[in-house]
Amino acid sequence: MNTLLILFGVFLFLFLQGCTTSSTATHVATLPQPSATSTLTIVPSLAPTQTETISPSPTLEMASRVCSPLQGIPLEKLRLITSNSFIPFPPYVENGVGHPAIDLSFYQFEGYSTFEKFPIQSILPGKVILVENDRYPYGFMVIIETPRSQVDSVFSSLIPRPTQLPESNYSIGDRCPMQGKQVTYDPTSESIYVLYAHLSSLPSVQAGDMVSCGELIGLAGKTGNAAEDHLHLEVHLGPSNAAFESIASYHSSTTIEERYNYCIWSLSGVFRAIDPALLLYPK
Repeated sequence: MNTLLILFGVFLFLFLQGCTTSSTATHVATLPQPSATSTLTIVPSLAPTQTETISPSPTLEMASRVCSPLQGIPLEKLRLITSNSFIPFPPYVENGVGHPAIDLSFYQFEGYSTFEKFPIQSILPGKVILVENDRYPYGFMVIIETPRSQVDSVFSSLIPRPTQLPESNYSIGDRCPMQGKQVTYDPTSESIYVLYAHLSSLPSVQAGDMVSCGELIGLAGKTGNAAEDHLHLEVHLGPSNAAFESIASYHSSTTIEERYNYCIWSLSGVFRAIDPALLLYPK
């Protein structure tokens, strides 16, 4: 009996020992094995690129009416302050007597006490093609071009045509002997050019600017060949895209090229003046 108990005890001991070893081995086998240490590489992200915004080119406003050149003074009152009327130059005559413009000015008018530095506005929408820095005779001056293609058909029919020039046996080169850089333009299309002269200082616009009808472009003055503060206003019809670098008439201070440009502008018949009053004064 004792022997059986001893044998049973030994068997039980061995059985339990075997279970413990197997369990321990299984537990060790299921432990996660340490992995190799990995180095985390941080790649800096690229700085966000700024998308360039391309502003659309300014478009030219369609001309459907004419605006007053004087801020706050309506068209119907302009004839009351016209100090000098339109007298065209004799065709192709240098130094001819004429005034291809109207002058607007006053000493006192409906509450205004002076014309000095009076706000000047564009009478048509268009593109500034020339800003003159106090040259004779215009002083500080600006020219604005409005292509006929940008003029409303109804309004375009109201724009007067210049008087037909007499035939000439002389070429443009004969009428205006070319000196210096030649004026360029596009003879296949026509534009309206408006010149504003005798401003008190440089205009508030620059060459290449697009302006609207009634937009402020400068202040009245008496620069250039002017005895008093007034606006000298010219309207010409001529080929489009004219490129004048400077325009000045016959004076000791002007260059040969400026005089040539003045001849092309005023005397050649290429750019023909029309009476601004026909546009500005209501019928």
